[in-house]
Amino acid sequence: MEKTYRSVWMLRKLVLKSGATLVFGLVTKRQGLFDLMANERYNIWCKGELIHSNLTEEEYMDTIEDLAQKFYEDGSPNPNQIETEMLGG
Repeated sequence: MEKTYRSVWMLRKLVLKSGATLVFGLVTKRQGLFDLMANERYNIWCKGELIHSNLTEEEYMDTIEDLAQKFYEDGSPNPNQIETEMLGG
């Protein structure tokens, strides 16, 4: 069955409504993914030695940033020697 629209305005209104619904659905799914990631915990290993443990995502990001800054200042630790372990939520 084919739908007919009385005006271009009605068609635009329908398209905007559908687009808003799609965007809302994508944002909701993405938020769910972020919620799952927010519960993740991390360990950081360097040369096989545990140097930071049970970090939240924010703590992990701050620590990695500090390690990167240290590398650019004095050349260590080498990023190739750093490993991240995700512990889950």
